[in-house]
Amino acid sequence: GQLFIDYEAPEGTVVNFGWEEDASIGRPNILKRAGVFTAAQHIAKEGHNYFETFKPYGHRYIQIVIQNATSPVKINEIGRREQLYPLEKTGWFECSDPMMNSIWELGWRTIRICAEDVFIDPFRERGLYAGDLMAQTTLSYVTSGDVTLIRKSMREIQGLYREVMQDYPDVDVDRHGIGLLGDYPLITLMNLRWYFDISHDTAFIAESYPAYQSMMDSLWLKQDENGIIWHNGGFIEWIQIDKRAEMATVHALISRCYSDLAFLSTVLGKE
Repeated sequence: GQLFIDYEAPEGTVVNFGWEEDASIGRPNILKRAGVFTAAQHIAKEGHNYFETFKPYGHRYIQIVIQNATSPVKINEIGRREQLYPLEKTGWFECSDPMMNSIWELGWRTIRICAEDVFIDPFRERGLYAGDLMAQTTLSYVTSGDVTLIRKSMREIQGLYREVMQDYPDVDVDRHGIGLLGDYPLITLMNLRWYFDISHDTAFIAESYPAYQSMMDSLWLKQDENGIIWHNGGFIEWIQIDKRAEMATVHALISRCYSDLAFLSTVLGKE
């Protein structure tokens, strides 16, 4: 949720916020990783002040450091305004292995902090990622069965990749350098097929089909004389493993996507 502080202080008082999931040496470990912004600062006007973070953050600990106060500071309230999508835990899992049980609970907590108006990365940019959405879809199906947020996220994905899903063939897929015809938008087609397998929501498939047909048509025109399809690459893993199989990996994904699109065509009565 959004962190806030309600306080009274002399003008120019500096209030520093720090928050984190874990602690080190008795205080929030706010500098443990670059790019995860877990600090904020407020400079007081004279008298009553209220500060609230613009975005919600996950945290277990809050630390406040007050500086430059020329007279006593009165803190009226410190807290958090909780902001969570109303997922209900309808799925369950339990076995004889305590670690497996803990992993299940970790998944449930994870999907709750990733669920807002769409599924997000809860740190860094707090944005919707096509690759992350596959894992988030998995968690949502098995823990809550809620498909509303999945459907909304899929709609947003089609807007995110509108150059290849809507504007094609006028778009220059090379101009952004962000993998417009890479693996991430392709993965969402597999997600769409999976969504139908679980929900049987033909109306949403019909709504989404033109965007995915456009994307796969754009790929079809990228073949060379050997049938190899040009693409913007694929993400395999962050760690430094042998990634020379990227061409095979992405083409396996492309093949699966054409198969899924053919299935959805049949569902809609299309050729």
